[in-house]
Amino acid sequence: MTREPDFDVGLLKEENERLRGRVAAMELESCSAGFSGIFSQVVEKSPVMVTVASPEGNILYTNPPCLSSSGYRNEDLLGKPVTIHCADGGQIERLWNAMDELRSGRRWRGRIRKRRKNGTDYWVEASYSPVFAEKGGVSHLLCVEQDITDRIRDEEVIRRNETLLSILFRISNTVQTTRDLNDLYRSIHGILREFVDVTNYYIALVDEARDRMVFPFFYDEKDTDECIIENISDPSTYCLALHVVRTEQPLLIRKNEQDALMGVNVKEGRGVIGTVAECWLGVPLKVGGKTIGAMAVQDYYDPMHYSQNDVDLMQAISEQVAMAIERKRMDEALRVSEQRYRTVSDSAFNLETWRGTDGRMLYVSPSCERITGYPAEKLQRDPDFMEEIIHRDDLPLWRKHVEAGCKGTSTQPVEFRIFRSDGRMHWLSLVSRTVNDDYGNCLGLRCSMHDITESKTMQRELRYANLHDSLTGLSNRSLCLDRIRQTMERSKRRDDHYFAVVYLDIDRFRVINDSMGHSVGDELLREVSERLLKCVRSLDTVSRYGGDEFVIVLDELESPREAIRAAKRVRKLMRQPFIVGTREIHLTVSMGIVLSPVGDVGAEDILQHANIAMHNAVKDGTGRVRVFTARMLEQAVMAMDMEHDLARALERDEFFLNYQPIVRVTDGDLIGFEALVRWNHPQKGVLGPGYFIPFAEESGQIIDLGLVVLREACKTMAGWLQEHPDRPQMQMSVNLSCRQFEQVILVEQISCILEETGLPAANLKLEITESAIMQDAEGALSILRRLKSLGIKLSIDDFGTGYSSLSYLQRFPVDTLKVDRSFISEMGLNGENIAIVRAVVVLAQSMGLDVVAEGVELPEQLAQLRALECQYVQGFYFSKPLDTADARMFIAAS
Repeated sequence: MTREPDFDVGLLKEENERLRGRVAAMELESCSAGFSGIFSQVVEKSPVMVTVASPEGNILYTNPPCLSSSGYRNEDLLGKPVTIHCADGGQIERLWNAMDELRSGRRWRGRIRKRRKNGTDYWVEASYSPVFAEKGGVSHLLCVEQDITDRIRDEEVIRRNETLLSILFRISNTVQTTRDLNDLYRSIHGILREFVDVTNYYIALVDEARDRMVFPFFYDEKDTDECIIENISDPSTYCLALHVVRTEQPLLIRKNEQDALMGVNVKEGRGVIGTVAECWLGVPLKVGGKTIGAMAVQDYYDPMHYSQNDVDLMQAISEQVAMAIERKRMDEALRVSEQRYRTVSDSAFNLETWRGTDGRMLYVSPSCERITGYPAEKLQRDPDFMEEIIHRDDLPLWRKHVEAGCKGTSTQPVEFRIFRSDGRMHWLSLVSRTVNDDYGNCLGLRCSMHDITESKTMQRELRYANLHDSLTGLSNRSLCLDRIRQTMERSKRRDDHYFAVVYLDIDRFRVINDSMGHSVGDELLREVSERLLKCVRSLDTVSRYGGDEFVIVLDELESPREAIRAAKRVRKLMRQPFIVGTREIHLTVSMGIVLSPVGDVGAEDILQHANIAMHNAVKDGTGRVRVFTARMLEQAVMAMDMEHDLARALERDEFFLNYQPIVRVTDGDLIGFEALVRWNHPQKGVLGPGYFIPFAEESGQIIDLGLVVLREACKTMAGWLQEHPDRPQMQMSVNLSCRQFEQVILVEQISCILEETGLPAANLKLEITESAIMQDAEGALSILRRLKSLGIKLSIDDFGTGYSSLSYLQRFPVDTLKVDRSFISEMGLNGENIAIVRAVVVLAQSMGLDVVAEGVELPEQLAQLRALECQYVQGFYFSKPLDTADARMFIAAS
């Protein structure tokens, strides 16, 4: 809301007259003493600023409001010229002209911009009057002023808003009033030059299909050659306009700032178009959230030519400019596509009518029958027949347009619907103009109606394409969120309204894509979509949310349990084999469900909750269904916090290693250590791997953590070998996670660490779990052989807990089988476990492999393992995991 000024002009004039009368009645000749008397009392409490000056313009008196507004003290001003407050030379000259008027005996009123002592400017409304002496002549100058800075600021805001509205309205109209894109660009330029200095102005548009940026409009005082920038998807391709498009942010930059921005020497002309400008301003052109190009102005001489006000104005109008360009481009594309069907002129192609001033229809073109289905004679006989076939909602628009045209008022094109004789609805675009004779007399109204049904259909199809997935035809993410919002609103209005959101993921879809190809994967997604549609009702929504993820919105449920039944139907139907070409594919899906009521959350929150539930289902195995609970959200938040803590811990070096000895069963001799990671958490203290390794596995941070562990373990063992040259066979065992084992560059990373730390490859033993190897046995075989070629020892960890093929086991180049602690801990209680350990030992001996039993804590367990001829053991019976210093002492004592 505009701030009302404290005083109006009437009050200012009234105060001026009152003070002037007072001053005239007093003996101002005695200024040195008089201003401290009655006159001072009169003006001291005046709400306006009062200054009394000599005829020469030197200040004799200022009242408190004048001092508080200017920030000066009284002694700073007395005897100084009245121009001491002026903001610049122009204002000084203006004030001296006012003083000349006063000395001539005339009053002066106007606005002056002044400057406070602290350097800030303010505006005053001034009313200056001469004070005459008794014997005639001007004895003093009386200056009464009112601070109007807020009013000036408000007026400026109003002017800027009016300017912006005017620009937006006129640019919007250019779409209808211009002939083509070039005409549109020229019109936009003409509009802008009334408000902004666009002497050097251009529009840059992105041509995605050809990977380039074009400049369809380039108006410049120095450069006239057309320019095209190729390969814009290449990060090394750049220019200021392309920078604006990529960042989607406005840019105001001076010549001396371009080096730092572009990272190149602008003096060589790289990163700019044509001649380098002293000042460059560009804004992105966006339509529907997508950046289609940039609009820029530049100045070759003044680095400070453009300011933030120009940035704000250009940015405010950029969307309207972009929309105008996009619509004109669509119209031109449609016009080009229709060109081959045109065999007659536009006037013959359109429905042309001529209505006389008496209302009679003087002419109707033959194209009337093609457009409306009715012969031209019918409309010519009955001029009002047109209103009978126009859609009733569009009748007011039609009548208003025709009425304005008949009165000679300028009209804009209108679009309306009609019903043809066959009952089909068509869209028409109407433009009209009055027909005058040579003397300017009105002869009637000429109307031209063009069938734009195809254009409207194209626009509708574009809207459909923007809301649907191109592969499956299902709703896309935007429409899915909209449908969730709609059903949530209905649920708020009705207590008996239940709904559910199901988030579905195809299990192991990546394996299908990688092994059978993306074309098979795409066809499978289409088949899945069709089956999902069979599982739901017409009022439900099935969406493809991305990749192999789908979302089902179940609306108007009788109860939440109905959603569970629907999910079971989906799971059952998905388990039936899919036939893609000649292949039979079996699938399972994992689903997460959110059931209403959902509380005070948004559509995005509901999808997030369903996604969390789906991921919980995936963790439990394939083909599972889980309903979202608050506990799941807590766990997701906990996982996110843990991921953040792990990242910070890696940055701060909070992880350290303990080492558990591995000894020979026969004589207890030390043969090596297993490296075990610990976390020195700043709040929770030392944490074991069971607390954080699962989170690291899930987030992928295990890769970085694994490299940290491997590097530290190798470095430590290399140091021990130097300290104990009598133990050259001592080995360091390090665990490799599933995620690490999947890395393409794993072998190269390990090779670099061995070279970096100086540890011989033969003194490193890598432990890989049985399950990690068997996930992709052929791929694992290739990696194991490459590791073995380096001289590294290999061990299968937790052997017996997974599923290994003996044929693969024979092919794997491993050295050791490590028996899981779960079998060792129950050897004395369960004869079956003893049999399993015996079988592992026999299998290893038959294949020439070592056996290590972990988790040995009791002498009875050691005795049983010795009897089974197990070669090596580790566990608390011999030693708990040791820090580096204790491990060094253990080596020395062995």
